[in-house]
Amino acid sequence: MRKISGKHSRLRTRQSSRQVAGSVCRSSTMSFNGTFTVQAPPVQIKVEALDVTPLCIHNGTSKFDMAVRMWDSGDRLSGLWEYNDSIYETDTVERLIKNFETFAVHAMAAPDTSWRVVSLVAPEELRLTTQDLNRTKRTWPDNASLVGLVERAAVEQPHAVALLCNDSELTYEQLVQKAARLSLELRSLGVREGSLVGIAVERSADIVVAMLGILKSGAAYVPLDHALPLERLRFMIEDSELEILVSSSTVIAQLPPHRLRIVLVDHLPARQFSNNTFSPPDADSLCYVRYTSGSTGRPKGVAIPNRALLNFLLSMQEKFECTPRDVLLAVTTLAFDISELEIWLPLISGSRIILATTGQAIDGVELARLIEEHDVTMMQATPATWRLMVDSGWRGNRRLKILCGGEALRPQLAAELLKRCGELWNMYGPTETTVWSTCTQVASVDEIHIGTPIANTEIYILDSSLQPVPIGVAGELLISGDGLARGYLKGPDITAERFIPHPFRHGAKLYRTGDLAKYRSDGSVVWLGRTDFQVKLRGHRVELGEIEAAFGEMHGIVQTFVVCWDDQIVAYYATESRKPLTASACREFLRDRLPEYMLPSSYVHLETIPLTANGKVDRKALPKPGAKARPSSRLIARTETEQKLLTMWEEVLKRNPIGVEDNFFDLGGHSLLAAALFARLEREFGRRLPLASLLQNPTIAQLARYVEAERKPVEEWDSLVCIRGGGGPGVFLVHGAGGNVLIYRNLAQYILQGVPV
Repeated sequence: MRKISGKHSRLRTRQSSRQVAGSVCRSSTMSFNGTFTVQAPPVQIKVEALDVTPLCIHNGTSKFDMAVRMWDSGDRLSGLWEYNDSIYETDTVERLIKNFETFAVHAMAAPDTSWRVVSLVAPEELRLTTQDLNRTKRTWPDNASLVGLVERAAVEQPHAVALLCNDSELTYEQLVQKAARLSLELRSLGVREGSLVGIAVERSADIVVAMLGILKSGAAYVPLDHALPLERLRFMIEDSELEILVSSSTVIAQLPPHRLRIVLVDHLPARQFSNNTFSPPDADSLCYVRYTSGSTGRPKGVAIPNRALLNFLLSMQEKFECTPRDVLLAVTTLAFDISELEIWLPLISGSRIILATTGQAIDGVELARLIEEHDVTMMQATPATWRLMVDSGWRGNRRLKILCGGEALRPQLAAELLKRCGELWNMYGPTETTVWSTCTQVASVDEIHIGTPIANTEIYILDSSLQPVPIGVAGELLISGDGLARGYLKGPDITAERFIPHPFRHGAKLYRTGDLAKYRSDGSVVWLGRTDFQVKLRGHRVELGEIEAAFGEMHGIVQTFVVCWDDQIVAYYATESRKPLTASACREFLRDRLPEYMLPSSYVHLETIPLTANGKVDRKALPKPGAKARPSSRLIARTETEQKLLTMWEEVLKRNPIGVEDNFFDLGGHSLLAAALFARLEREFGRRLPLASLLQNPTIAQLARYVEAERKPVEEWDSLVCIRGGGGPGVFLVHGAGGNVLIYRNLAQYILQGVPV
């Protein structure tokens, strides 16, 4: 198999492509980017008394960015790859060739095997992505524990300030002593290793005392943000079967009715704790349970063991070289799992925590002031918070190490942050694998990636058959290693669905993140988006299905569908009365059931939720917020032809009323209904029109003009039909039997926006 590269003569091809495209979409430029052809065996030429051997001569140019030709050479399959070396690097093409050869060899060796499970990755590439990049084994000190590390820091520097919030501060000695008193109180109430204890405390130093005291008692903590709706808090308390809650006198009244035994962290009884020794819990025992958004309409509790959190923290401590000289500004609420880093990483390193109050954490000017006033050296936040600071006029601090995660870091923001800090780190990880699973220091904004796995963590990118994908090819990101959660509390089915047996290592588990990703040539990972409709907004993971389920409980609503437009949640709904509800009523209803970050920004009333031909919600037909709900036009028929077409549409689509500017496909039309419509149109007007004309004239007004106009003879009709316009290289689809191209309209919706079809 040979490859040929060169600076191709592309102008002639692009010019001819424009001429072809001109009859398809006047506003677009279309061309094929690549071709794959299989040629018939060459004709054997026989000349008496001569030996004839065909020679392949390349003219130094190619019509396409990549062209692959294959042919049968008798005892082998031969091929030629031509490519544009201004687009493709030689290493990339060589990798493609090796992958193709690997696929061909495996397919021919087992011709009855499904192509889905035939390996496509060459052995050396497979070794790189599944083994070399996952050599993250790291051994931590024996008997290391989170509580033990904090207490060691207290012994080494008892009078050093551990944390400061407003004007209140705690030294390491004071922190450990208060936590010891709390642990004794909990144990007197029957708390033991494996118990779950709730935390509902205002944002103050008492949060850290509560967390440390619960762990010292051997129990695991369940954070309860008192700002959440009462119904959600009630569910979390009941689902985790809490019996004891650590709270404070200012918060307890804000909680839903309960039968919990309460321990007030700000009113602990005086106890002797000199003999309060700490025995490290089992590494596999629970450390904490955090509730995340659930697709069933109810949040699910993620159970994290001590081993996972300790591995994460020691990995971060080593990665960022944390020392007692560091000062970390903590801005994240306890309900968000990245707060684990903000609390524990400084404490196990002997560093200082500056705990921003709730008001300070959402004020860019205040955050900038705290950084300067306290000589902060490290701060972790979501892109939304960093954008808030940049927009507030923050000029930066060259001593600051920035950790950014929770949602995608965009190049524009990365460029702004690089100008304002000493180091910028991009972090990635789901709650189920303990805060962050990969990270990388950002040096360039050309292609933002999420880096490589942290210590004792493995990353795999697999296809739908759990086979490794080649470098550069998108697949689902799966994670294995010490950071994995036990699973979901009281969720054996969803646990089995998301935590699957490791296909390459017996006895191990892999967590299916639902994220799309790809490998770069250097082995780092690029995050591409979600495989489902789960989204991350302002650092919070949101299951849109949970919002739909809650909204569907509102009286009078018969249909709901929730999507994310431009980082905003939009709720579409239909009502029994066909009349819209006020946005304020919708918000008030959901505010009692969902946290603030899950509340939709817009509510769009539709007469009915548009569906595709197979009965699924037609996402492309949904109007964007601010647009009128379809049908968008109520213009009445103005001509006899429009009136006849209107009657046909209403009968075929079984909808009334319909406006003459409404789109046939947006009203639920599909190829089968179009065929029925055009059969009636032929009987009514005595003309047989191609179904493709409906793509170019999808409204009654447009179709009426088409019917009335003098058209070219059938033999002169264009064979190219524009399904969707756009700019740049396009996609050509060959019609099926009978010349029907309407079947491609739905397919076009899944092709990248802006690409002409």
